[in-house]
Amino acid sequence: MQGVLTEQQNRAEERGRTLSEAMKGSHNPFYGKHHTEEARRKMVQSHRNRRLTEDWKRKIGEASRQVWQDPQRKEKMGERMKRLWQDPEYRAKVIASRTGRPSPMLGKHHTEETKAKIRQKLKGKKWSQEWIAKHRANPTRYWLDKKMPPELRQKLSQIRKGRKFSEGHKKRIAEALKIHCRNPIVRQRRSEMAKVSWQDPMIRPKMLEGARKGGEATWSNPRSIERWVRSQALKPNESEKTLLKLITKVVPNEYRYVGDGQVIIDGKLPDFINCNGQKKIIELFGDFWHRGEDPQTRINAFRKFGFDTLVVWEHELKQPKLLADKIHQFTQPEVLIH
Repeated sequence: MQGVLTEQQNRAEERGRTLSEAMKGSHNPFYGKHHTEEARRKMVQSHRNRRLTEDWKRKIGEASRQVWQDPQRKEKMGERMKRLWQDPEYRAKVIASRTGRPSPMLGKHHTEETKAKIRQKLKGKKWSQEWIAKHRANPTRYWLDKKMPPELRQKLSQIRKGRKFSEGHKKRIAEALKIHCRNPIVRQRRSEMAKVSWQDPMIRPKMLEGARKGGEATWSNPRSIERWVRSQALKPNESEKTLLKLITKVVPNEYRYVGDGQVIIDGKLPDFINCNGQKKIIELFGDFWHRGEDPQTRINAFRKFGFDTLVVWEHELKQPKLLADKIHQFTQPEVLIH
């Protein structure tokens, strides 16, 4: 019985192939013809009112899956779509048909069952080396010789304008980014991409400008500064420890170290601040890190908030006696040292 069924299936397939070949190209009765707009409208309307039974849907699904499991058919379809996409006329038609149309999933969500199926299907899937290399390429290179159309730029701007995330959504994004950025493979990949981009003379100025603007935005935001300070776990360096010992000896219980971010004034971290009611600050300038910097700029910055500032240079630590007189005179000008 099984042999008879197999023979019938083979005959049916052979008959289908014969009919297909006979109806190809100019042999097709509809070759070179087109449906009228009215006919198209009627066909669309008939399909809209059509209701498929669950059994019919199941059969269509099974047939489609069976067809697409054939690797030869998948390869043929892939090659055909690649050839079609190279045709400017076909590409223009596809883009025009999709432009302005809402996504089929707009306002919809996948069911938990569908999500589980997608997750199960992707689990353990291995991407080809060609696919990985293609998607690791720097995406900014796509726009190197191109300019984003003004309409697209405006459309993206309108989409993002006024978009607000809930606190829960922000928290989930932050947690996901933390996990993602801690991945050593991701870190290595980003490092390699940055190195490649840095060598490109067209991208380097943009990277520098982005870093400058990002730095300005960070250091003008008190919350960003506080987060950065906490992440650095700042501690006094050797020069600051030496100066703190000298300050404690000359004017005990007058100053405390706040260079670890305890006090932030106008985006700046003072080194030592008076803790006995006087609005006075002592700043230590390293000879290397602050070379060429005008101390008066820092003095004026703190003066706007009512603070008097004494700037001590690192090389002054080599003359502790002179520096002690300077600190004492700044803190207690009415008291003379004998």
